[in-house]
Amino acid sequence: MSPSNDGENPSEQDGDEQLMRMMRAVCVGALCVTLVGMTAAVSAQFGGGQGGGQGGQGGGTVPPGGINQPGGINQPGGINQPGGINQPGGINQPGGINQPGGVNQPGGTNQPGGINTAFPGTQDGLTQGRGSNPGGTGGQRSAPPAAPTTSAKVNRASYVFPGTGEEMEFAFFASTKVDKKKKAPLILALHANFMTTPAMVRFLTDGAQKGGYIVVAPAGEGFEAWFGASGKAQDREVGEKDVLIILQMMRKEFTVDEQRIYLMGHSQGGGGAVHLGVKYKDIFAAVAATSPLLPFTPDMLESAKTLPVMFVLGDADSDLPVAGVQPWADKMKALNMTHEYTVIKGGQDEAIKEGAVQMFTFFEKHSKPPSGR
Repeated sequence: MSPSNDGENPSEQDGDEQLMRMMRAVCVGALCVTLVGMTAAVSAQFGGGQGGGQGGQGGGTVPPGGINQPGGINQPGGINQPGGINQPGGINQPGGINQPGGVNQPGGTNQPGGINTAFPGTQDGLTQGRGSNPGGTGGQRSAPPAAPTTSAKVNRASYVFPGTGEEMEFAFFASTKVDKKKKAPLILALHANFMTTPAMVRFLTDGAQKGGYIVVAPAGEGFEAWFGASGKAQDREVGEKDVLIILQMMRKEFTVDEQRIYLMGHSQGGGGAVHLGVKYKDIFAAVAATSPLLPFTPDMLESAKTLPVMFVLGDADSDLPVAGVQPWADKMKALNMTHEYTVIKGGQDEAIKEGAVQMFTFFEKHSKPPSGR
């Protein structure tokens, strides 16, 4: 039911997303994974060193061969140095990527008439569209695109999932107000059916920039992810662990405010957000779900009475009748939960855009008690 390419402009998204290979171990309990790709833009902005120290991670140092070290970024032979990115003959310079005749320029890759131009249903599902083949075969219905002014700043990274060897992509955005030495709020955003992770993040970038948030969107089990809320047992495990692994990565990369970790999702991701929010209620300060598909009963809320929850949906959404969500609102009221329930008159998939605005207001009201729940 959900858009897959909303707000996604490949000429913007790829211009500042030069992936560099970085090796960084991240552990969640006994699970250890390796971060294999992160955008150079993020590493340059935040230093690329060890994070500020939440969840038992200390403020680390930058080893030789790393950023600002010999052979690394900003050093001879590295990015921003002769022969490297942003230097003559390199990316962002005449004859190179982002310059006339090069990638991201008229007539070139990611530009009108070039490779990767944005047409619904193009072949590359990770960057382009909802269809499985050129021309849109296998597509999903779309919604009006979101075009936040900060959307070009969305970054991509990936890691190797333990046990399967699968490379798991995720997208994230960090407000320019974020300082790695200071605590910052974090939102984990769970995408809808056939929505890409960058598209999911782009719905939230304007609010995140204004409020000083970090936003990260895991891929879960893939385009049809439920993030542990439904599906085959193995897929559910992968979807759930993916969220927890990426949370730990953000804790290492930034100084995450442990009292202000939030969870939100759209459509199937909304169901995943409710599932994970209740299961891991001691982690999250609040949960928001837009147009949520809920493959379980409201009785599950009884174990999370102190968790603030927000639902936003449209009354004209044929895939999600209000009658299917109303029992959840009734249950939250009966449990005296802190909650907000909004039905947009005439609304369909745009519930995510309206919901994104309301979500930041809702999240600003709530932080997790230091003593936990």
